[in-house]
Amino acid sequence: MTNFKASINAKEGIVELEGSEQFVSKYLDKFEQMLQQALETEDVNGTNSGQPGETPTKSSGQRTSTKRTTKSPGKKNTGPSCRSRIRELKDDSFFKKPQKLGNVEEKLQELATPYEGKHISAVLGRMVKAKELRRIKQDGAWTYMNP
Repeated sequence: MTNFKASINAKEGIVELEGSEQFVSKYLDKFEQMLQQALETEDVNGTNSGQPGETPTKSSGQRTSTKRTTKSPGKKNTGPSCRSRIRELKDDSFFKKPQKLGNVEEKLQELATPYEGKHISAVLGRMVKAKELRRIKQDGAWTYMNP
C-alpha cells in the first residue's frame, strides 16, 4: 500500500497528513474547507487585507499541501480591509444607484483608501454571492447596487 502525505502548518497555511490516498484526500478536503472559512471570517472582521484563498499543490503524486496565497510574507496589514471599506460605502448609500467598478475604485481613492481593481472586483463578487449587493450588466459593463 502506498502512503500519501499532506502537511498542516496553520501559521503558513500548510496541511500535512499521511496515509492512504483516500484518507489524505478526505481529510485534506475538510482542512481546506476549514481554512477557507477561517480566512473568510478574517475578511468579514476586517483583519485580512487580501482575498481569501488556498491553492492545493501536488508534487511527485505523494505529497499534497495547501498554501495560503492571500498575503505576501513581508506585507503587514495596515488598516481596514477592502471589504470593510466597500461595506462603508454601501452603508453610506453609495450603491443606491448602479456603480461600475471604476466608480467604486475612484470613490475609495477619494477616501484615501486605494485598492487595486482586482481586489475590489473580487470583493464585489463575493458580496454579490453573499447577496449583499446586486450585479447588473449595463451598456456591456457590470454595475453593482443594493439588492
